[in-house]
This record gives sequence, structure tokens and C-alpha cells, in this order.
Amino acid sequence: RDVYKRQVLYQIVRRASRLMAEQQQRLVESERLSMVGETASAVAHAMRNPLASIRACAELTLTDDLDGARESAADIISEADRLDRWARELLEFSRADGGETERVEVNALVEAVLTNHAAALQRARVALRFERTETPLTVLASPAPLSQVIGNLVMNAIEAMEDGGTLRVVTTLEKPGAKRVLVTVSDTGPGLSSAMRGRLFRPFATTKPTGTGLGLALSQRLVQRYAGTLRLDSPPGRGVTATVRLPRAG
Repeated sequence: RDVYKRQVLYQIVRRASRLMAEQQQRLVESERLSMVGETASAVAHAMRNPLASIRACAELTLTDDLDGARESAADIISEADRLDRWARELLEFSRADGGETERVEVNALVEAVLTNHAAALQRARVALRFERTETPLTVLASPAPLSQVIGNLVMNAIEAMEDGGTLRVVTTLEKPGAKRVLVTVSDTGPGLSSAMRGRLFRPFATTKPTGTGLGLALSQRLVQRYAGTLRLDSPPGRGVTATVRLPRAG
């Protein structure tokens, strides 16, 4: 009788385990389909405006004079470039493997990124405060993707300050002798809305008219590939501070 009870119990446990596995698989498939649908909807919505503009410009070239045709052609090129940029960012997001890692000196990398953004800072009338620690900050990463992360955070900060302001970039250790390297990028813009805070790192979440909403999501994935974290803080009316934390290389 005891053997029979054990067999019955074993069959019940097996059946319950099989049912749980099937339900979990259905849940995963449902989430995957939901993500695919959300992605397709966002991409289709993002493409409609550039495509409509390209079509309108092409139609105008059939009736415009030479100067009008040149202006329409310039608009076509601009919109085609937007579509190309979105396609490239989508591909980068889908294959964000972080690249081969090597020892990267963070102070030098951040300084190079800021130098590359000097013209954008000047155009936006944004003052730069770069506070770098004298302590060497070495991490294991791939230089190009990590530069892309910092550059994206810098451009987000610049674009948030529509009437000018101050960009503050700090490189330091989390605390003296710590094993975590910190890079913070702060702006003096209006900060994030409560609605935006809840979907910061979701793909296609953006407040920019021409943005793809992939920048922060891609940056977070890349930082995580290097065993780090990316966090955004935005006290009401006091701008945004983005903090990248990465393990310090020994």
C-alpha cells in the first residue's frame, strides 16, 4: 500500500511539474509575441512620418522649378538619413554584445568624448564642467561601445537644456579604495516627467520628436555587458543625473 501511495504521489508531482513547465513556456511565448508586436508598432509609427515626407518631396519635384527641386531633394536626403539612423540603432540594439573587452582608462575616454561634443555644446550654449579624479580609473570594456554610452548620455543632457545651461561630468571612485568606477553626467534642464520615469529604459520610449527611444535601452544593455549599472535620477525641476557604475579593473 505504501508503494502504491508513493507511485500515485510521484505521478501527481510529475503531472504538476509538466503543467507548470507548459504554462511557463506559454507565458514566455506570450511575452515574446507582445514584445514583437510592440516593436513592430513602434517601428511602423516611426517610419510613417519620414516616408510621408519623402513622398511629398518627390511629388513636389515633378512640379517645382529647379530651386524648389533642389530643396525637395535635400529634404528627401534628410529623411532618408533619419530612416537609416533608426535602422542602424535598431540593429545595434538587437546585437548589443559589447564587443571584445580590454583595459580602458575612463578619464581619457570621457575626455575624448567631451572633445568630440565641443561643437554641440557651443551651439546649445551649454557650459561644461569636467571634474576628473587624478586616480587612474581602469575598467574592462570595449572602447567604442563605452564611448557610445557616454556620448549618448552627454547628447541627452545637451538636448534637455533647450535654453542653455551647465553640463557637469564627473569621474571618480565610488569611495576611496572602492572597486567601482563612477561616471556621472548631470544637466540643469527641466528633469523627467513622472510618466517618463516609469519607462526610462524601455525600447522606443522617447520624448524627442525625431528620437528612436533606443539610446538609453542600448546604453543600459552595453553597461550590463561590462557587469555595470546605469541609473538616472531626476529630482523635480532639478535636471537629470545619469550614473554609470563599472567594476574597476585590477
